[in-house]
Amino acid sequence: MPIKEIKSLKKCFQLLSLFSQSSNLDADEISQYIAFPKSSLYRYLKTLCQNSILEYDPIQKKYMVGPVILKIKTMAFSQDGLVDIAKPFMLQLVQKKNETVFLTAMKGDEAVCIERVECKNTIRFIINRGDTFPLYASATGRILMAYLPEEEQQRIIAKGLQKITPKTITDPVKLKKLLIQVREQGFAYSDQELNRGAKAVAVPIFNAGGKVVAGLSIAVPVNRFTSAKFKECKASILEYARKVSYQLGYHSNSQMKKK
Repeated sequence: MPIKEIKSLKKCFQLLSLFSQSSNLDADEISQYIAFPKSSLYRYLKTLCQNSILEYDPIQKKYMVGPVILKIKTMAFSQDGLVDIAKPFMLQLVQKKNETVFLTAMKGDEAVCIERVECKNTIRFIINRGDTFPLYASATGRILMAYLPEEEQQRIIAKGLQKITPKTITDPVKLKKLLIQVREQGFAYSDQELNRGAKAVAVPIFNAGGKVVAGLSIAVPVNRFTSAKFKECKASILEYARKVSYQLGYHSNSQMKKK
């Protein structure tokens, strides 16, 4: 690689490194940190924006990291990284609602609990960290399943729907309709289908590319899960799932409805 190209590459890295210290900067702020002639700086900024590495906000007249950087950041996250981001919000949600909160991801064709935060209420739920369970048999599992391609859903259904509790949905036609409804409304609800005595509401967590990478759910004992409680839990969990998704680089609410 020619020396000139290497120098240009180094200048790009130097410029981009500024965004690890501040989420948005204008051209004057950038030029204060690095010794770029203004004409050269604008050429670099224009090129970076054209390639979606940076974005320009014409209202604030500031630059920020673009979708390419956000996608790389998201792809670098393992499940542990996802937990690190989600855990503080889960703690806040438990403190706010005093109900147990679960974070669930895909593991093969099953759901796996990658984190849980218990409330102070004495009733325990049987799902613990590392436990796997069928996607179709819970609210948080159906959230993950609903956003899979239709052929993937069909393949999982074809493996068989086993009854776990008397309320587990095992009718393929009913499940397919429910998955369509879940995706349309942006949340899932379950009533003692996996865990007797527990109802739950779950919502999706999106990454920068708009892909569902996890489900966030609140589980509540049947005797406390009134209609009013359901509405409160749904509103709260949507709020906190949006916060987690935003941290993962997802900056659109179009798929996370406020119903």
